[in-house]
Amino acid sequence: MKPKLDTRTTQIDVEKCVRAAGNRFDLIISGAQRLRELKKIAQEKNGFATAVDPLLEVQNNTIDIQEYLKKVK
Repeated sequence: MKPKLDTRTTQIDVEKCVRAAGNRFDLIISGAQRLRELKKIAQEKNGFATAVDPLLEVQNNTIDIQEYLKKVK
């Protein structure tokens, strides 16, 4: 039997993220925009960014999701 892996995806409450964004489409669009920014920053610092990072930021209210929607729309 394989041991259960503890991943960061288990920390994400998708419904909370959707409520913060308004709907799933806006969550995806704004999350993708934020991920692009995080990847640029990580590349400069020789780090990495994953798709989980923007979702955690939305869930924890550390970013203004409406700001990212304005950049895209």
